[in-house]
Amino acid sequence: NFGAVVDRCKKSLLLASLSEPKLAYVPPILLVGEPGIGKTRFLRDLAACLKVCFFSVDLARASAGFVLAGSSSSWAEGKPGLVSNSLRKRKVSNPIILLDEIDKASGDAKYDPLGCLYTLLEREISKIFKGEALEVEMNCSCINWVASANNIDSIPQPIRSRFIVYHVEAPSRQ
Repeated sequence: NFGAVVDRCKKSLLLASLSEPKLAYVPPILLVGEPGIGKTRFLRDLAACLKVCFFSVDLARASAGFVLAGSSSSWAEGKPGLVSNSLRKRKVSNPIILLDEIDKASGDAKYDPLGCLYTLLEREISKIFKGEALEVEMNCSCINWVASANNIDSIPQPIRSRFIVYHVEAPSRQ
């Protein structure tokens, strides 16, 4: 039931192997389907097959963008977010970052947990991403963004348009 996603990954990886430096990179992928059909498991297994670092964030529980981008160092509790931490902890430029349950992200415009994705999901713009806590430019253009959702309609269209969307059916008995 993930055959189309696997085919796309193979093609993207072949193309990426032709450039320097050689990195495992696939364009942003969004898997949409019923709960429990293996979307998150597939994405974890993809990271294992590619032998790249894997990080995830449950956006159903995220209330603000600082989860991904960090919070300003001027705040008493200011600290780096998942993007900065994933690049610093493993010292690789191409981890897989799973945005789990992206359709359930909540928050108002002031604290939009998806707000930083407008920059991070655009490969050219993300080369100069600046997290709020560290206030230094980071090249985030090689991050492999993947997301899972049950309902595509609740994902804002500008975010949805930055992903290659795959509707995953439940496996059949065969």
